[in-house]
Amino acid sequence: LNAVDDPFLPPAVLDEVRQVVSGNRSVEVEFPRRGGHVGFTAGRWPWRPFYYAEWRALEFLGARLEERGGVAALAPASTSVQTME
Repeated sequence: LNAVDDPFLPPAVLDEVRQVVSGNRSVEVEFPRRGGHVGFTAGRWPWRPFYYAEWRALEFLGARLEERGGVAALAPASTSVQTME
């Protein structure tokens, strides 16, 4: 996740990143047009910001989890619970 208008990583670098990872199905890139460097912060009030990068990361991970059948997909096929007495 990186903005195209990031002054430290110009679009040419992002194009190179796209090319390098193009054959790797395990890597997904997302380059929104705006956001700047350390951007993706929004909101009407400074004390209640909205952090797009964090939101997007959770959105991405949630979608991958749903593809695999939800939270149950994280647990081993057979689990046992042991109690201490």
